[in-house]
Amino acid sequence: MSKDIIRLSGVIKNSIVDGPGFRLTVFCQGCPHHCEGCHNEKTWDFDGGFDGKVEKIINVCLLYTSPSPRD
Repeated sequence: MSKDIIRLSGVIKNSIVDGPGFRLTVFCQGCPHHCEGCHNEKTWDFDGGFDGKVEKIINVCLLYTSPSPRD
């Protein structure tokens, strides 16, 4: 796999469950830990998900980044 590619499970642009306020959430794919009680077991399989370009993920993050009212 190329160093500019990352294995992803999904991207949620307006998550309200992964922290206070609206969040951009990037879920990576492939986890060897298999923690008891994991709420994302579908991310365990290293062959699941899809390949994403790191540059595209960075650009999406920058697009959805704005100053926080808490800052």
